[in-house]
Amino acid sequence: MRYYFSKLDKEGREIYKKLYFGMQNFEKKISLKGTENIVREIYYMIIKDNPMMFFVHPSKLTYFKIGNYVWIEPIYVYRKEEANKIMNEINIKLKPLEKKLKTINTKLERERFIHKYLLENVRYKYNCSEDDFECHTIVGSFLYKQAVCDGISKAFKQLCDLARINCNVVFGDSWNEYEKPQKHAWNMVKIDKDWYHIDVTWNINLSQRFKYVRYDYFNIRESDVIKDHRNFDKLEICDSLKNNFFYE
Repeated sequence: MRYYFSKLDKEGREIYKKLYFGMQNFEKKISLKGTENIVREIYYMIIKDNPMMFFVHPSKLTYFKIGNYVWIEPIYVYRKEEANKIMNEINIKLKPLEKKLKTINTKLERERFIHKYLLENVRYKYNCSEDDFECHTIVGSFLYKQAVCDGISKAFKQLCDLARINCNVVFGDSWNEYEKPQKHAWNMVKIDKDWYHIDVTWNINLSQRFKYVRYDYFNIRESDVIKDHRNFDKLEICDSLKNNFFYE
């Protein structure tokens, strides 16, 4: 489910589709009619909407403007043949999970299954550099079982897509009174009619520290998440406690 695509107007969707299919085909240059800011923003929407776009650099983009057109030169971190091989390996990992998710009736139970799976199978990679592409994508989460927050958030999004759960990736800052703000990623998820914040990365770290599955950041309200998550786009109203783990 492409959340950010659904928020675009007709012109934005045309840019999105042309850029998306261009990158899927590993085109070296893609011309788009629009402003640099809009094109750049839509590029990052595609990265957040499509976790399987792991073969494109997750944070760097090369572009230049000629007349009314912006020319994008995507930075591919794998050759097409390599990317296809990795994609097949990921799909092999996902196939039994997708099969299991089809047997679970409610979205909340499917979400819990996904959350528990990631907590038990992925660890936070503390020594990940900006150029270590794998830990910033689903490659790290599904194939190497190590990733950082954006790789974990994309993995959660990918599994939610398989489970038919509306979900998006959120970028912002993590913050506490003792440290400077740090770049961070987590998710918003829609269960039944309500949206919630869920931070799988922080639940992984808490679970690893305390040796049991933690739900501290499972389906929480905005009023709770802003205590230590800041500077993010408030995409949806998250004010329900209905499917919060502790409330339930």
